[in-house]
Amino acid sequence: MTGLIRRFMNMKPVRRVRITSTVSMIYNVVSGGSKIFFGILSSFFFLCVSGAYVVCIGMGKRIYFRGRAASGGEPNKELKYYREIGILLLIAALFYIAFTLQYVLFPSELRRYGTLTSVALCVISLVEITLAVTGILRARRDRDLLMEGLKFINLATSFAAAVTAEAVLLTWLGAENAPFVNGVFGLLLGIASAGTGIYMICKAAALRRGCRLMCPEFPDGREQCGKSK
Repeated sequence: MTGLIRRFMNMKPVRRVRITSTVSMIYNVVSGGSKIFFGILSSFFFLCVSGAYVVCIGMGKRIYFRGRAASGGEPNKELKYYREIGILLLIAALFYIAFTLQYVLFPSELRRYGTLTSVALCVISLVEITLAVTGILRARRDRDLLMEGLKFINLATSFAAAVTAEAVLLTWLGAENAPFVNGVFGLLLGIASAGTGIYMICKAAALRRGCRLMCPEFPDGREQCGKSK
């Protein structure tokens, strides 16, 4: 087992991401599809919305793989798929916002977890956000648009994990109106995810125009990623 972990850690970052993202993509599509199916059977609208959000996240990762295979590492070809990831991330965020609205409009008691589970959820949330942010910075440094897009997806999913961690903290603290506060927090992070998708769409448009102010990591953006005409 230790040998497998060591081999995995010694892989190139792109190959490592391919493995982890493939597994998570399959999980997203299967679990999201299951939520939609059971939501339809039970006539529970918000479960369908939650499933649609998860499926969109999985399909965003699928776009990353499709773009990686089709672009051959050329930024001008990656740009199309980067924009598509941004659009899908925006759609996913809108589904997430709709899902969290139920907790704002119809607050219900927050689920209580055991101490070990609670600590694990908080740690996982912190790790996910840290890895997503460092991954985005690394992708920008390497001028890897598709990797940046994938890490933005990971950042959006880490926001969802942060909402769960915040719910855990609220139950620990015995905060008043905890369900409503948790719903508002989820709503704000959903808006932040939507903003991320909009940023990606705007950045793709800026790269096409060769806008150096919007995309300082691509100083010769018109030649690399934009229209030369």
